[in-house]
Amino acid sequence: MPKTLRILLLTLFAALILFTLNSQTKATIPSPDSSLTFIENKGQFDPRARFLMQGNGLTGWITDDGLWLTYSERVPRRARQRHPTPQG
Repeated sequence: MPKTLRILLLTLFAALILFTLNSQTKATIPSPDSSLTFIENKGQFDPRARFLMQGNGLTGWITDDGLWLTYSERVPRRARQRHPTPQG
């Protein structure tokens, strides 16, 4: 399979996973940061990586022979505990 076709298929697969993860949450108004960003590797990452994908808790690396995905659930701002500030 040509590399270009493989990268296209992996990208579509990653987008499908992101869509599936988003559809499992309560849908309301899309947030401005719900997009998926692709960054081409021009020497800033490990040379085995072709692209870095990031968006909505998903981080992925597209390589010549695979796709590596990491999903981390975001904690809503209201649920985060605030650390007390030191009093002087």
